[in-house]
Amino acid sequence: MQDKSQVDRLLQTAKGASRSLIVIQDIPDPDAIGSAEALRRLLAAKWRIKSVIANEGTAGRAENRGLLRYLGIDLAQMSHLVLNAFDLISTVDTQPQFANNSLPPDAPCHIVIDHHRTDGVPAGVGFADVRPTYGATSTILTEYLRLADVRLDVRLATALLYGIKSDTQDLGRESTDADTAAYLFLYPRADKASLSRIEHEGVTRAYFVSLHKALEQTRLYGPALICNTGAACRPEIIAEVADLLIRLSGIEYVLCYGLWKEQIIMSLRTDNPRGNAHTIVRRIIEGIGSGGGHEMFAGGQIPVVQGTPEETAGILEERFLAGLDLSGTTPAWLVPTGSTTPSASEPPTPASEPPTGERLEVHDEA
Repeated sequence: MQDKSQVDRLLQTAKGASRSLIVIQDIPDPDAIGSAEALRRLLAAKWRIKSVIANEGTAGRAENRGLLRYLGIDLAQMSHLVLNAFDLISTVDTQPQFANNSLPPDAPCHIVIDHHRTDGVPAGVGFADVRPTYGATSTILTEYLRLADVRLDVRLATALLYGIKSDTQDLGRESTDADTAAYLFLYPRADKASLSRIEHEGVTRAYFVSLHKALEQTRLYGPALICNTGAACRPEIIAEVADLLIRLSGIEYVLCYGLWKEQIIMSLRTDNPRGNAHTIVRRIIEGIGSGGGHEMFAGGQIPVVQGTPEETAGILEERFLAGLDLSGTTPAWLVPTGSTTPSASEPPTPASEPPTGERLEVHDEA
């Protein structure tokens, strides 16, 4: 555990504020949600500061919706907020210069807490604690709460535990001694029954439509897979499919991508603890997009501003295969389809239609 100086600096930065905005990813995960709630509780306990947690998007993944409901959090939409109404603005599990959040580039940011790699936080940030060696931002917030002597109730302990579990895959992926210590501290304080219900939250039929479409569009290139989910009905399916496909025996790298709001969103996974996923993503997006991550998982987004989505997808795939020395490899379908050999880049297409006479409700998963 870090010494108390970090949390003291954080609290000194927040001192005197009356209204706080906590910004998370537009496509939030359990680590972001739990960490944001922990910061909200910390500021309230120490300075009685009221905070709003916000992003621009929805928590489409079933587990994330279940966690928000469990915590009683209604995420505010950034586009509906007046930023100068807040005298303290923080980013949690993301950074102000990252494209995965909707904090305007000219907006002030006073606090940054994250565990993702960075080339440096913007000038003007009063407090920044970025620990890329940690497996989860929830670990950092757990340490803050303990050092500041803030009591964790069972719901917050459950949320932080889930944040660590999800980002480190039960301490099996890029976890540190700090993550293990936080996990062991939180585990006896968490509601395991509620956590299990959140992790196994029910999904709609639209989820299976998207999954079916994605598996049909998955191509094998030796030790690598490429999956094009098409015009995803919700961007979370991209990461979910990547997590699923990396389990395929004999596969070392998975690139999964789809079209969402005029952007190609991508997730990269590897089962190699030294797989340099973050480096591969940075090479893919160089000059055309933004992203980053860790050794075993990373992600990014590429705006479709020139050419067609198909052309942008082609560049993405070419750079991915070239980085793994797989250029020229003849692809094969993961799942048998009508054609024998898939093309290098299938055009992003809308998700399959629902059965005749039935309409799938997907508005809550956009």
